[in-house]
Amino acid sequence: MIGSLKLLGAYLVAIIIAGHGAAPVGLLLLKGSGTAWGIGLLLGWLSVGGVVAATVVCGGNPGRFASLQLAACVNLYVSWIYLAWIAADGRLGLVAAQFIGSAPFQIVFVSTAWKLLREIRRN
Repeated sequence: MIGSLKLLGAYLVAIIIAGHGAAPVGLLLLKGSGTAWGIGLLLGWLSVGGVVAATVVCGGNPGRFASLQLAACVNLYVSWIYLAWIAADGRLGLVAAQFIGSAPFQIVFVSTAWKLLREIRRN
């Protein structure tokens, strides 16, 4: 559970670099324009809700808990990729800059996914 909450925190402070500047994803989720970021914002909020819901719903069953947490974490990552792609306007050089700007999120995602996979395998 702590790993998923760390991932959520890293997601919210991950930097997205767009044509008009750079901002953390959390600020983008709160202040982003629905017309410019629409699907990305929807994916972001659904992913945040998924991490919280998996934490609340499955407290007693470790295998199910880890499975739902992993699914929520992967959805969180997919939403970040979508937001990064929109911000970079499809230009690969700017997509690479998104990965550099959010390096802590990338590291926390890999470590959290690895721990959850080990937990699922154990149960």
